[in-house]
Amino acid sequence: MKMNDRVDAYPYLQVIILFAGIGSVIGGLIVELCVLLIFRKVYVHLF
Repeated sequence: MKMNDRVDAYPYLQVIILFAGIGSVIGGLIVELCVLLIFRKVYVHLF
C-alpha cells in the first residue's frame, strides 16, 4: 500500500513542477516587457 501512496503523490509533484515552470516563463516575459518599456522611455528621452 505504501508503494501506491508514492505513485499517487507523483502527479501532484508534476503539477507543482509544471506550475513552477509556467510561473517562471510568465515572470521572465513580464521582466522582459518591463525592461523593453524602460529602454523605450530612455530612448525617447535621448532623442
